[in-house]
Amino acid sequence: MNPFKRFSILARVHRKDHFESASDHDEFQEKLANLVKRGVVEVTGVNKKHRSSLDEEAWFRDKRTGAIYRYTPPDWPSAGHWGPVEDPDTPSFFESLCDELYPTREQYDRLVAALDIAWAAGEIQSAQHPEKSDIPNAFFHHPKTDETYHLILVNPYSAGGSWMKGYYSHKNGTWPGSLVIGPPPWRRVVATGGAPK
Repeated sequence: MNPFKRFSILARVHRKDHFESASDHDEFQEKLANLVKRGVVEVTGVNKKHRSSLDEEAWFRDKRTGAIYRYTPPDWPSAGHWGPVEDPDTPSFFESLCDELYPTREQYDRLVAALDIAWAAGEIQSAQHPEKSDIPNAFFHHPKTDETYHLILVNPYSAGGSWMKGYYSHKNGTWPGSLVIGPPPWRRVVATGGAPK
């Protein structure tokens, strides 16, 4: 393999995985737009989201190397994101179950049912923080894709809870980390006959 083809120009567009200021972001946008205009880089479809911001993200492909990077604009205080997409052709297991950050109650009920089936089948793992929380929540990990999502259960502040990407990975040694693996919260309620542990 040509050693020069291993390095994507996208890695040089911005050295950090976030934006430090508005001027830093403006400079990045100008460089990226120039690469797209010159035909060095192309916009490609988003197959799974980073979810570092409520803003929509976009994916860019280096035509020379095939490397794909994701871009989420900053929504201060969120500093946005710029970085390589791992396994871009593999869709998100968890986004296929629910793609909403704040599901409706109907979407939430379908999501919980799907998570329960996947957990019972051994497709996913469930874990929680060891400390008790006023609002029950859980993390779900899909070993095949090494992705983790965080579910905040229905609560007085949100009729459909919330469903977001969690940045835990078995590959980088952070899953389960300090989390405690066990049954999902709704199964703990049944097991204890009361509130989740």
